[in-house]
Amino acid sequence: MNKPLALIVLLAGLIMTGGCSMFSPDDAAGLLSDEAPVQVEIAYHPEGPSFILKATYTNRTGNPVYFTETTARTGPLMLEKQINGTWSLAYAPFTQLIMRPPQIIQPDSSLTMETPIYVPHLTDGVQGFVEEVPGTYRLVLGLYESWNQMRYDGRLLPKEARVSHAFEIEG
Repeated sequence: MNKPLALIVLLAGLIMTGGCSMFSPDDAAGLLSDEAPVQVEIAYHPEGPSFILKATYTNRTGNPVYFTETTARTGPLMLEKQINGTWSLAYAPFTQLIMRPPQIIQPDSSLTMETPIYVPHLTDGVQGFVEEVPGTYRLVLGLYESWNQMRYDGRLLPKEARVSHAFEIEG
């Protein structure tokens, strides 16, 4: 199995199963802000050009929020990079269209996921769209305020309700 395909399969498996933890207090990095609805920590893999993003979304909307691995419109997550003061799409991993019911995140509840990012994919022009990796990023989750299982689609939460704080990624 080639590396990109293996990473896609690993990513899908981690998202569907809740992932595995590589985090310890000594290797977690991130600029946490209590204001952001999505909190992110980064753990760099000691043996290769990759890292794990650990994201926790806390539902502060007062209503149920829906999270699905993928739809035809958006994947479970995207990375945006700040370039010249503007947030631009930096990374959108491939996901399989899996037609299962979304996870429902009740008000005041949280969803935590761990996602591996293979650094060379950030610049591959297929999943990643940046020329240089180091910089300021934020995570955007595919979270919905309503969901129609028959159409397998819904209404996305406003973007400001599904983004993380800004954080740095090293090269």
